[in-house]
Amino acid sequence: MSDMVRQAWRKYLLQLQLHPLRTKAITSGVLIGGSDAIAQKISGVKKLQFRRLLLLMLFGFAYSGPFGHFLHKLMEIIFKGKKGKATVAKKVILEQLTSSPWNNMFFMMYYGLVVEGIPWVLVKSKLRKDYPSVQLTAWKGNLSESKSKICCNQEGVDYANLFLPVLFICNQEDIDYLISKVSNICDSPSKMTPNFHRIDKKQWAKI
Repeated sequence: MSDMVRQAWRKYLLQLQLHPLRTKAITSGVLIGGSDAIAQKISGVKKLQFRRLLLLMLFGFAYSGPFGHFLHKLMEIIFKGKKGKATVAKKVILEQLTSSPWNNMFFMMYYGLVVEGIPWVLVKSKLRKDYPSVQLTAWKGNLSESKSKICCNQEGVDYANLFLPVLFICNQEDIDYLISKVSNICDSPSKMTPNFHRIDKKQWAKI
């Protein structure tokens, strides 16, 4: 069994080298889909919401995976020929000040408009209310991750970022449930992502 796993992993790494964009896009979609399925089960749903799951997989395949791929290509151009922990630290800071705010905002808009079908005026109101705290929490959560990145080489940084889409899946209730079952999951996750799917259109108008 372990030999099969190692062989599968080697084939995956080979595909990552030969076809990086395609492999990262598929990986991101599969990870987001799997994470959402787990999050739904943890939240207690009896029947999986396949529409939500497929739309989130589409987000990972069409946006999250390709975005990360081209972001790090751009980073390599900006920091061409520069290596070491100082360079990795600069990359992390640049990423946190640019792509992190945009990705969180874009995901909130996608989740509200596409996954839940909420009118734009209500999504915009939710963004104004929750986005600052969501982003602040994301930065706090990424602080320890960033420390780990600075201690890694660039290959380790790219590898870590390949799996970052998983962090977008759990909503507030799912995370609170996890915290009640498992201690010390993360420092401050309660507002990592907006709890869109628990709110119907009438409730949105009251927020």
